[in-house]
Amino acid sequence: MRKIMLAALLAITSLTFTVVGQVGALGSSFVVTTNADSGAGSLREAITLANADPGSGVGSPHVIAFNMPSGSTTINVLTALPVITCPTTIDGLSQPGATCGTAGVARRLLVHIRGRGNALSMSGLRFSGGGSTLQGVAVSFFRAGNVISTGPTGGDIIRCNHIGASLVGDVDTIASNGVAMSGGPAVTASLDISSQNTRIEGISHTVGVCGGDCNVVLGESNNNNQIGVMLRFGALSTTLFNGYSNPVTSVAAGGTMHGNFIGIAQSGQNVPSRFKTSRNIYAISADSASPPAPAVPQPIPSSGGYLMGGLTGTGQRDPFAGNVISGAKFRDGFDSDTAFGSGSRRLEQHHRRQWQQRHRCHRYHEQHDHQEQHHRSHSEPDCER
Repeated sequence: MRKIMLAALLAITSLTFTVVGQVGALGSSFVVTTNADSGAGSLREAITLANADPGSGVGSPHVIAFNMPSGSTTINVLTALPVITCPTTIDGLSQPGATCGTAGVARRLLVHIRGRGNALSMSGLRFSGGGSTLQGVAVSFFRAGNVISTGPTGGDIIRCNHIGASLVGDVDTIASNGVAMSGGPAVTASLDISSQNTRIEGISHTVGVCGGDCNVVLGESNNNNQIGVMLRFGALSTTLFNGYSNPVTSVAAGGTMHGNFIGIAQSGQNVPSRFKTSRNIYAISADSASPPAPAVPQPIPSSGGYLMGGLTGTGQRDPFAGNVISGAKFRDGFDSDTAFGSGSRRLEQHHRRQWQQRHRCHRYHEQHDHQEQHHRSHSEPDCER
């Protein structure tokens, strides 16, 4: 059986954001002034107008801002929103009073984009043009994925969001609304990445809670085939996952994911067991299956050196860069398939125990460095600092 591991080195960079992650002149600006599903001033109209405006490019995106009354607002999406086909920043932090949270200042997200659960199978925000940013929103209750980053250009930035979660960063899933996940697609991934060099940011989260750039990512159900974060390292011809396939030109190679809360609420509290997703992070590779398992785990060739959490470029542990990953309900917190569609296999037995051991080490160090009480380990496991 093939054994897989993702690289765990992270080069920490200091980013100063106006509109996060973008440089150069901006494209056009569109302001959402109503929580209506459609019509003048709606999010749907803003996306449609941005797609039709040729004035954006990588490094000079359009900006969709919010200026709605009543502070916190939910946009109930009745039919699928247009795919975002050109570089665009969706900036929930532009809603007056919104903040990601910093030391001494609590996070306050005010824009909630919400689907219809099982009533209509559709995706939430789907980016395909590359060079886009999503920040400062909650996106949840979409049966075919809440946030999808795809396309050959890549370079999207996802920061300071609650994905599969409510405005306060707690559960807002199909299961928590009293119904089970049913119908197609067979598998729902809350955050689905198949674009290269996409950054799931989270360096500056506040000790013990998800603040700053940190994203909260929760799965949409406790069913056996629901996923928090899905990373596609290869083309998939099947529409089993979120109802769409991705070509070989669109893969998650070269990206980063660090400093996020995955499967755990913004407050640092564990999600109730009955609402936990089956797998918090799921990586699919189209690489050919290897010979019988070697003595040590092997990299995923198609991953392009994907960097996940925890260490600085010099190999020193940086507690603010580590992802906090709560245990999944039915399967591993981290799961991988290779050669999907041609005899793929999940990680099992020895390597799964190795991952759980590494996860226990991560949880122990998080507890002692962050003093997070929700981690339950009381003595250091047998692992290296």
